[in-house]
Amino acid sequence: QNAKNQPAPNCSYKGLDPATCVPGLYWITLFSDEYARWLGLSDLPKELAILEKLVGGGVSLRFCESPDDCRNLDVLQKQRAAIDWLGPQKFFDIHFPDRKQEIPDWNSIPLPNGESAVRK
Repeated sequence: QNAKNQPAPNCSYKGLDPATCVPGLYWITLFSDEYARWLGLSDLPKELAILEKLVGGGVSLRFCESPDDCRNLDVLQKQRAAIDWLGPQKFFDIHFPDRKQEIPDWNSIPLPNGESAVRK
């Protein structure tokens, strides 16, 4: 994760805050149902990754069978294609760390218990 979100001599953690952007996609990435809906994961082409509903809520997005395979060129290309398909503006990019990312309107996303996140 740090390799995708930090340049070598820099200790910036701009890409690690999921409230401001999706830090990236990894061999397996877990998302809440709300985040998955916002990203449009259910429409992601199946040849790019395996999407699985998790017991108790949320989804996993898996690009390969184990973390040992995550540096495979095919896996990296699928991750890049998935980011491009989902919308690169939603993801942190180490090459453009200060660009404005598209983020969910956290105040309008309903909480798992059905309540609103909007403070009254």
